[in-house]
Amino acid sequence: MDRGKGLARVADFIFAARPMLMLPVWSIYLVSFQLSNKSNHLNTPHFLFLIAITLVIGAAYYINQYFDYESDRINNKIGFLQYGLISKREIISAYIVLTLIGILLSICLGFRYCGIITLMVLLALGYSAPPLRLKDGALSGLLANAIGYGILIPMSIQPKFMYSNRISIFPMIYFFMTVSAIYILTTIPDRKGDISINKNTMATQWNDRSLISIGGMLLVISLFISILMHEFVLSIISFFSLMSFFYALLSPTDSRILMACKFPILLLTLIAGYYFPTYLVFIIVLIMSTRLYYYRRFGIKYPRMN
Repeated sequence: MDRGKGLARVADFIFAARPMLMLPVWSIYLVSFQLSNKSNHLNTPHFLFLIAITLVIGAAYYINQYFDYESDRINNKIGFLQYGLISKREIISAYIVLTLIGILLSICLGFRYCGIITLMVLLALGYSAPPLRLKDGALSGLLANAIGYGILIPMSIQPKFMYSNRISIFPMIYFFMTVSAIYILTTIPDRKGDISINKNTMATQWNDRSLISIGGMLLVISLFISILMHEFVLSIISFFSLMSFFYALLSPTDSRILMACKFPILLLTLIAGYYFPTYLVFIIVLIMSTRLYYYRRFGIKYPRMN
């Protein structure tokens, strides 16, 4: 496939950073902010830190594609490297630039922000790059995602969450469980490629029904936590996500599993959009732009729910 020029080239780098996969990142951040501050308006430091998070996680998707080149090829994923749209040298350069900008921005915001961003960068690097390759292990891959998305992002809002004048870590536990449930299902589509290169992921160890059942139990825990928190919106996410997992468990077809995987993210995004209407407009524009880009560049319909 021919490389783009000008704006098309810029678009290749933007979409290679997988902006649609940022939805859980942005949505968890915004919902956590609303829970913690009871406000629908991000202040400047939190907005800038959201940009920093976006940069370092976008960089993490670059480095992930670099080290997962072979398994992505086997799993027939749309690969910017495999199609020759971006070279390996360019994607490493982009990783370095985005990471450094994200770290520098966090330094300007303060020590706590810099510490969290540094942890995110190290975790993302250890997730994809040797010798750790955390993503290749069943438990290590799960924990890396659950800690990165479920703990570090809510923690970045403020050091401690306050509920009824007492310190609570319930939001972090809630998102840890929810992210874990979603992650478990995301390993299923990659099973073939993972087996072929001897990865030890959850999908290579258990069948679909077992994985869906484990994810469902984690959602039950998240539902219980949301009830303890007296946060009705979080209970909605857990309950209806649990129903989508149960639907997939009845007949674990590829389309049902994919739906169960994406449905919690959809609910979380809609709730974040309810709290922050501008975010919802941004997401609509992003989806339309992504649809247009992938159709023109690859001739496929993306994103899609099934």
